[in-house]
Amino acid sequence: MRTAFALLADRDVHNFVRKLAWDIHQKQRTGTRHCRLLSHISLK
Repeated sequence: MRTAFALLADRDVHNFVRKLAWDIHQKQRTGTRHCRLLSHISLK
């Protein structure tokens, strides 16, 4: 059995992570599917 806890980020961190992901996508063409997920920290 596996358990995971996800700590959701606040609005400022969420916006920073999305901007960072977009900047990386612009340079590396990584795709933007991950932007649909909420910014979080997973503890597994």
